[in-house]
Amino acid sequence: MKRTKKDKDIVVFIVRRDSVCCECGEELFSGRFIHLSDKGAACLSCADLDHLSYLPRGNAALTRRARKNSGLSAVVLQWSRTRRRYERQGILASPEAIEKAEEECLDDEELREARRIKAREKREEAELKYVNEFAKEIISFFPGCPPGREFKIADFACRKYYNTTLNSDHWLRCEKNDKIGTRRSLCKRRKSIRRLSKGE
Repeated sequence: MKRTKKDKDIVVFIVRRDSVCCECGEELFSGRFIHLSDKGAACLSCADLDHLSYLPRGNAALTRRARKNSGLSAVVLQWSRTRRRYERQGILASPEAIEKAEEECLDDEELREARRIKAREKREEAELKYVNEFAKEIISFFPGCPPGREFKIADFACRKYYNTTLNSDHWLRCEKNDKIGTRRSLCKRRKSIRRLSKGE
C-alpha cells in the first residue's frame, strides 16, 4: 500500500475526476475515495479499507485519539488546485475508534480548554514583549520621537506589516527573532515610521 515518507501512513485520495477501479471495474465518480496500488486506482472495498469511517479534519485531539485507538487508519488527501499540492482532509479510522475518541474528548474538555486559555495568555505575553522590544528599537533609530509614541508606532507596525492580530501564533515566532531582524524591519519601513512619529 502507498504510504507517506514522513508518517508511513496508508494514503487515500479524494478524486476530482471520474475514474474506474483497477480491480473490480467499479466507476469511481468525483469525490470518491481511492487507494493507489501498483495496478492503479482501487476503490476502498478492493483495498480492504471499506470498513473504515471518514473523520474530517478540524479537531486535532479527536483525530489524534481516533488514530491511536484504531488498529488501522489512513490519511485522506485531496489535490488543491489553488495551492497546487495535496492537502490533508481528514483520516479513515474504525467506527469504534472514532466513537471512543469522541468520548475521551468529552471527558477532558475542561482540561483542554484550560490549556487553550494558558496558551492564549502565553501568546498575549509574547505579543507585548515583542512590541516593547520593537518600541525600544524605534527610539534608537529615531531619538526625536515624542515620548510614548514609540509604543503606538510599534503596535501599528507589527499589525500592518506583519499582517497579524491579537493572540496570533506569529508573536511566538517573532519573539525568537534577534535585534538584527528587528532593525532590518525598521530599515525597510523608515518612511512610514517617520510619518507616524510626526503624527501624520
